[in-house]
Amino acid sequence: MKKSESFIEDRIRWRSQNFGLPTMRTCFWDSIIKKPDIDLQSELGKPVLVSLGNGTNFIVVCTFGVIINYNDKKSVVKYTDMKGIYDVPMEVGEEKADLTHLVIRLNTGEEKIVCPEPYKPAFAIWSILIMLLKIS
Repeated sequence: MKKSESFIEDRIRWRSQNFGLPTMRTCFWDSIIKKPDIDLQSELGKPVLVSLGNGTNFIVVCTFGVIINYNDKKSVVKYTDMKGIYDVPMEVGEEKADLTHLVIRLNTGEEKIVCPEPYKPAFAIWSILIMLLKIS
């Protein structure tokens, strides 16, 4: 059963608030003043949440997909094209709480790296994407 856009938006907002969002660099789309320069594609639905990572990296979470900018390369991914979302293997000296990157594995086997705001916001984005993958 396909979920309505308003239901999905409410779930994104609810899960975000459970993680203590918004923060300085992870906030709701409708409250951000300087929005990332992106082409909002209608098949992705309504933009709800944006997380600004290091440099020019960001992710925009929409109701039916995401827009990712990683190392100045923009990608568009619909939730129905995702196979899974994973954390990047830790390097020596890192702790799990140091989460800074995620990997979205597509049904095609291709992987997209996501670099949201590090630490707690990255965990929130990870949790939100897992939820959206399950309900899509």
